[in-house]
Amino acid sequence: MPFFWDDAADPPVFTLVPEFGWESTFQRAALRDFVERNRDRPWMYEVAFGLPHVPNEAPPEFLALYDPATLPLRHGSTTT
Repeated sequence: MPFFWDDAADPPVFTLVPEFGWESTFQRAALRDFVERNRDRPWMYEVAFGLPHVPNEAPPEFLALYDPATLPLRHGSTTT
C-alpha cells in the first residue's frame, strides 16, 4: 500500500493511503485539498501518478519482436 506526505497533519507525517479507491483518485483529492488550503500563497506541487496507463499491454507488433522463452527473468520471478 502506498504512502503519502500529509502536510495537513500536525506535525506533517507519512500516512498510508486510505482504502477508498485507486491511489490516483486519492492523489487528485489530496492535490485539490492542498490547493484550497494554500490558495493565497505561492506553492509548487508535483504529482506522479503510478498506475499503468491504458493499454496495459504492448501492441501485438511490439510483442512479436521478442520470444518470451529467450528473455531472462528477474531474480525471484517465475513464468507461471
